[in-house]
Amino acid sequence: MSLTIHHLQNSQSERVVWLAEELHIPYTLKLHQRDPYFSPQSIKDLNPLGSAPVIQDGSLTLAESAACVEYIIHKHGNGRLALPPSHKDYADYLYWFHFSNGTFQPHIMQVLQFSRLGGSAAGASAVSARLDDRLGKYLGLMDARLGANKWLAGDEFTAADIMIVFTLTTMRMFNPLDLTEYKGILAYLKRVSERDGSRNQKGGPAHRRAPIRLNPFDATTSKQPYTQVRHKHKHQANTQARKPPTTSRDVSSPILLSINGHPAPKMQLPAGINRRYATFAGFTLILLWLWVAFDRPYKLPANIGWNKHTSVETDAFDIPAVNSQAIRDVCSRTEWNSSLVFTCDNNHGGIGHVRNSILNCVRYAMSAGASLVLPIIALRDMEEPEEMVELDDDMMELGKRHGPGRRSMDYMFDTDHFVASLKLSCPQMKIVKHMEAFYSERRRALRPESLVMNMPTSGIEHPEEWRGLFYDWVEERVATTPKTEDIIIDLEQSFLQYPTHSDGAPFAHAFGSLLKFRPDVRRLATKTLKELADWYDIPLNLSAPILKQSFFGAHLKTTEDEEPQYGKRHVAAAPYTHYAGQATAYLEHASASQLPILYLASGNITSITKLAHQATAFNIDVTHKFQLLKGPDREELEGLKWDQRALVDFLVLLKAEEFAGVGHSSFSWNVALKREREADVKKGKWVDGMWRDGVSTLYGVRESYVDSALCMWE
Repeated sequence: MSLTIHHLQNSQSERVVWLAEELHIPYTLKLHQRDPYFSPQSIKDLNPLGSAPVIQDGSLTLAESAACVEYIIHKHGNGRLALPPSHKDYADYLYWFHFSNGTFQPHIMQVLQFSRLGGSAAGASAVSARLDDRLGKYLGLMDARLGANKWLAGDEFTAADIMIVFTLTTMRMFNPLDLTEYKGILAYLKRVSERDGSRNQKGGPAHRRAPIRLNPFDATTSKQPYTQVRHKHKHQANTQARKPPTTSRDVSSPILLSINGHPAPKMQLPAGINRRYATFAGFTLILLWLWVAFDRPYKLPANIGWNKHTSVETDAFDIPAVNSQAIRDVCSRTEWNSSLVFTCDNNHGGIGHVRNSILNCVRYAMSAGASLVLPIIALRDMEEPEEMVELDDDMMELGKRHGPGRRSMDYMFDTDHFVASLKLSCPQMKIVKHMEAFYSERRRALRPESLVMNMPTSGIEHPEEWRGLFYDWVEERVATTPKTEDIIIDLEQSFLQYPTHSDGAPFAHAFGSLLKFRPDVRRLATKTLKELADWYDIPLNLSAPILKQSFFGAHLKTTEDEEPQYGKRHVAAAPYTHYAGQATAYLEHASASQLPILYLASGNITSITKLAHQATAFNIDVTHKFQLLKGPDREELEGLKWDQRALVDFLVLLKAEEFAGVGHSSFSWNVALKREREADVKKGKWVDGMWRDGVSTLYGVRESYVDSALCMWE
């Protein structure tokens, strides 16, 4: 399929030509000449509105520069120059991509239209001042952003930069902007001008973007009011109207309001229309536009999600890398073995199982003094492995042998955070990015707890003895040759077997934070909370660990395949294994707590709908993530897999004023224990089949569950 770009000089089609050059994709360029100032008939034949760009891709014809940019990126560029939802700078990319055509460029057009209508009417100076003020805010916002970042979206050059540069360069031919004081923008434009893609735009000098100048006016000329600048250049343009078109246009030249060497056209009115009345009518329209633009707070309420543009403001669950002295002390006391490597590839089940399994794996590696290969997550049968496996051939083969498929740990977690935290808190541990599947006499599988004779529900009785038992096992079971090969131990899944507080509370409190959920999940959870606050009109400080006067959170577990059961010793109390018992308990609890908003976490939409109907009798409104998220956020959520969606619920429930779950769910226990730590409340107590700590309640809890909870990392 052949891509054709219809390019009209001095138009937004510059963006599309530049994009194609940046992506290094093949395309056919068709040039169109203005007639003499406006779009020619050849463009109007393609797009009745007469605007450029227009692209053709086979039988498809598409206009609008932003639409063309996105289409080319995804259809021809394999997503390059766009950031995916999982990227840490995704929200910033979205904001700045739409900033140019959604905010900045329309304002420039208002300024231009106001100047063309004339500024002599009463109140014109006040309107001009308001326009100047708002323009200064826009430029200041961009200058601050570009002073702190190399590109608009962050460290990477993206389509957001392609969108904004046209407005900062070519549009200044029609509406001068003095950028002298905006050092961040000027340095940015210099960086842009040095890119090969920007230099290599096709179509000849007369069709390329005007060269980027660091000083838009004469260096000795101070910034002038709009009316003075416009009047000055209008006069000079008339005196030079018959000069031939230049092949490179200096935006500081006196023909800023000309096109192709000709003076900018005056407004032409139909016969019989008085210019004075037309000016008055136009001025009235300008006032209406300004009323819409200015008659509202410049800063929107903090709880409105789309008023946030930084990672701090759009991610309520972000935490810095763990820098724990307690963990460093344990690692410094360990004798490390450079020829010993642990893999951690058998992490399966729901988030509670996977999270605890990976953390146990790390703890055993610390005990043995082993290097650690980045953990792998095994997909569950409910997933679609053929869509999810994105590892190399060796890993895909390994996945085929072991079950439905495998993913790297970023399937659920933030890998960069994990690695950075271990480097800070346990610098002696070597992290191996990936290990291929292969056979060796010095490679063995091991279930860590199999080395221990007695295993009570509270976990290993003497974890400090595990290292000695392990090396005895290695000496007995692992080949002693060839010495040149490392000893590789493939750890089987370990769930509720390691006593988390055996190294002390500071260690336990920090250790669980080695795992942070992936960025897109955190953003969606933050957005869910903001939408909840907006919908129910409740003020929320999302930085607080527990949101007071907010909502009741509940985990509804009604299907057997949501996560594996703990085992025979963890049989759920009968009343709470089914929908009826859980629904009644949650609604009565929320009603007694006088919390009329119930956020429900469940993978069963039928049960959610049923409980929502039942809640009306209690004057309780039930909501959930799929109801709160709209538009692109909803689409992003739907694009996640079952267990990834559960991560959003997990994070939202952490913030609830009160939480309720069930004792036979590792998900519920994990949420409750993390809340206990974050809220800094007294340890939970088991009474009459319920576990409570003041901020969370688990129903259907047997005494053995409480013992096992001692082996769940916070």
